[in-house]
Amino acid sequence: MVRADFSEDGAWDSVREALFSPNEDGFLANVALVDDRQYEALTLEQALDLIPAVRRSQTAAAEVLVTAMRSESHWCRRAGFDKLRHMDWTPLLSTLTGAVIGIAATLIADRNRWRREEARHALEVRREVYTEYVSALKAASEEIRAVALGDHMSESARDAAVREAVRGTGIYTASERLWLVGPPQVVEAGNEAFHRLRAIRDAYARGVAVGSADDAPLIERRRRAMAQMRRLMREDLGIGPLGIE
Repeated sequence: MVRADFSEDGAWDSVREALFSPNEDGFLANVALVDDRQYEALTLEQALDLIPAVRRSQTAAAEVLVTAMRSESHWCRRAGFDKLRHMDWTPLLSTLTGAVIGIAATLIADRNRWRREEARHALEVRREVYTEYVSALKAASEEIRAVALGDHMSESARDAAVREAVRGTGIYTASERLWLVGPPQVVEAGNEAFHRLRAIRDAYARGVAVGSADDAPLIERRRRAMAQMRRLMREDLGIGPLGIE
């Protein structure tokens, strides 16, 4: 609000007090006061001409109000100020409507930008989780294979070594992260791939030889589960099918 008349300080004080007093709902107007004599005798038309400059230099939308406190047209004092006498409100209301539209457009744009940034961040988190989980599955597969190919004094020693090899890859932590951030279809596929790995682990722990007839179908089921999981992960990340699995 720009002060344009400096003849009655009391009227200006009443305006300022009312503007900075909350209403019955607790609403407080968001208005900046300009009390500068360089704007003395500023007319409504001149004030409206200031709006584009204010928009360019300060904010996307701004309101400029003129307090025309003249002796013949000033704020009524019955309740501090209730109305303006002999004032055409149409230009002012048009200006305020444009300002409100500008503010709303800015808020909507900011909201949409925030949503895009949140979606981009969530995508990056899922990408990291998927990479960690797939890497842990592959590492666990290689570890149990290496253990199964080694020499063990007893079946219990083989069982303990195979299970420890899986735990050491961090697969359980990676699995929990997948369950926390992955969509249902990816979690389901990841869980299936994990169970296919566990089936191989248990077979090696029982003494099934690597590359044997009993091992081959387990490896094939794991391969299909991994391919399905990767396909769904790529789809969730917005990446097309690889076409080689």
